[in-house]
Amino acid sequence: MKNYKQLVAMLILVACNGAACALSMKAAVGVGAWDAVAQLTSNITGIQAGTCGFVFNSLCVLGELVILRKNFKINNFLQLVVSF
Repeated sequence: MKNYKQLVAMLILVACNGAACALSMKAAVGVGAWDAVAQLTSNITGIQAGTCGFVFNSLCVLGELVILRKNFKINNFLQLVVSF
């Protein structure tokens, strides 16, 4: 039961973080470096900033897979769910 509560709390906090980033982009009050790269790429390509961010996060997980190789656990793919 404890793991279930932690999972629900994590999902709520990740959603809140994503909403806060989206609102700060919309309000044009400044964003973090990672979100700025996604926003810049979005402005250049016309793809939505969230999609660019997901692609960048997925590339980071792929890089982690290449670096860790055999030490990369299947659970690490759950990072893709969080980045989505």
